[in-house]
Amino acid sequence: MCLIHGFRQVYGHSPSSAGQRRYVSSLAKKKNTNEQTPELANFYPNSVLETGWDILFFWVARMVFFGIEFTGQMPFKEVYCHPIVRDAFGRKMSKSLGNVIDPIDVIDGATLEKLHNDLRTGNLPEKEIIKAEDGQKKIFPKGIPQCGTDALRFGLCNFTSGGKSSATAHTAVS
Repeated sequence: MCLIHGFRQVYGHSPSSAGQRRYVSSLAKKKNTNEQTPELANFYPNSVLETGWDILFFWVARMVFFGIEFTGQMPFKEVYCHPIVRDAFGRKMSKSLGNVIDPIDVIDGATLEKLHNDLRTGNLPEKEIIKAEDGQKKIFPKGIPQCGTDALRFGLCNFTSGGKSSATAHTAVS
């Protein structure tokens, strides 16, 4: 399933400590004060959680536990598990490795300089930034060409068509 259509909301996650704090804080506030914040009313419960197989226990189990504990409700009705997406070197794509690609950069295109600058806006240590910049120079020596939404949608559909791991092929699209 590539397009998720007809669901009220899709909960994509970022398993960061800040995201977890916001999630738990909203739920705890509801339990402690019985107050329904606008955010909680709008986003809880969700219809679908989209995630990778590798963090089901570490992240998804906590969300279910805290959701039931603080609200008495499951946080989502369905879990959509996608394959693990890997970079051209076989490593899992991860913000902490600096090897992720912003979908907007695929749609609109991005120069190599912009890709390098994006690395510096995160929280990567200098050593990892240097590694990531070297990888970007090898894979995208001229940056990422503008591909539009159709190319991105096609690529994502192919990566989500099965299996527990998918290696990405980085090629220029003309």
